[in-house]
Amino acid sequence: MIFDQFAGIVERHLPNLLSIVNQAKLFSFPGRAHEVLSKDRLTEDRVQFLRDLFCLPFPVVAVEDSASLIILIDETPDTVGLYSRRKFIEVAGANSIGECADEIALPGGVQPREIWKAAGDVFGISIGSAQIIDYFDSKGDGQPVFRASGLVNTMYLAGKKEGIVAEEGCLKAEDLELKADYYRISSNGAVRNYVTAMEEVAFFNQPSKFVFESSPVKERKEKAGRVLRSGDRPLFTILDPAEIRTKLGLPALTESGRKSPVAHERRRHYRTLRADRFKEAKGKTIVVPASWIGPSEAVVGSRRYKVRLDI
Repeated sequence: MIFDQFAGIVERHLPNLLSIVNQAKLFSFPGRAHEVLSKDRLTEDRVQFLRDLFCLPFPVVAVEDSASLIILIDETPDTVGLYSRRKFIEVAGANSIGECADEIALPGGVQPREIWKAAGDVFGISIGSAQIIDYFDSKGDGQPVFRASGLVNTMYLAGKKEGIVAEEGCLKAEDLELKADYYRISSNGAVRNYVTAMEEVAFFNQPSKFVFESSPVKERKEKAGRVLRSGDRPLFTILDPAEIRTKLGLPALTESGRKSPVAHERRRHYRTLRADRFKEAKGKTIVVPASWIGPSEAVVGSRRYKVRLDI
């Protein structure tokens, strides 16, 4: 995983990032982001929900997909809302850095990609902050397009063996537009990947899907100056109830006589009461507790699997 390679770089060359990387809860995004997210159509109601109630499942979340690793960090505890500003660390192979890497001016006119080719397994590491600022229906098809802005404060090209190959600061990115199946970047790839990660977490936030945790039965203690690798720390993903039941060896609910399993399995989520029948409670946001039928945890071999009903 990119996370494991990044951990090696942090231990040897970026010890100032040790604390935040160790705090991160690692999520593995199921599949290629553009393929999964293109099927996750955003409705107007969903956009309103994300704007008001979007939240990270943990204060520090590392999301890895097939292209990059993004660590999202709440600047303040219990940050809520898609438009809130969040810090991020983006880690991507130089092939994925794209325009962002090519825009960096290095001494002698050398391009970062040329350095990468000569140096070996080097990653682009961008550190900054960003936020969604608004959205609009650009094509009149009911599919919202998000606009975001951000600032990359520091960017490294680094490898575990190679060390810090290059460093640059202050790369601005503004007017970034995002669609569920389309991304257009106007300034830099780091903020583009930040918004992709936010889309992925928004995908995680659906009440129909559960956070599924896989952790080693025999826990390894964190050592000073070290980062636990993916195999030694809890690894989170998002699955629907049927997939989870298969992994836990549980029968499908339809086999037990239930006609509507979706109504009985529901992830913990926020809900804003909008109907007139709520009278005095109208407009109030409440927490709808999770609902799960049967065992939610099992040990298979050396791993413990658990449905997280608290997030």
